[in-house]
Amino acid sequence: MHWFVSAHPETANGLWSAWNFESSIVIPLLVSISIYVIGVLNIWRHAGIGRGIPVKRCISFFSGILGLIIALMSPLDRLSDVLFSAHMVQHLILM
Repeated sequence: MHWFVSAHPETANGLWSAWNFESSIVIPLLVSISIYVIGVLNIWRHAGIGRGIPVKRCISFFSGILGLIIALMSPLDRLSDVLFSAHMVQHLILM
C-alpha cells in the first residue's frame, strides 16, 4: 500500500497533495543520483568540467530522474489508481 500525504484524491486539493514518498522508490532514486553525482564530480575534478562526461549527458540524466519522479511519485501515481488513462501516461513517461 502506498503512503500518501493525503488519502482523498476526490478533491483537487487532495489530489495535488497526494505525493508518494514510498521508500522503495525514494531510496533507489537517491542512491542513483548520489552515485552519478559522485562519479561526475570525480571525473570533472581530474579532466575538467564538461570533459569525459559532457554537460548535455548530465542534463539528460537529471531529465530522466525528473521523469521518474513525475511518473512514480507525483499525484499522477495516485490518479493512476483510479484512471486507466493516467496509468497509460505513466507508461509513456517511463518509455
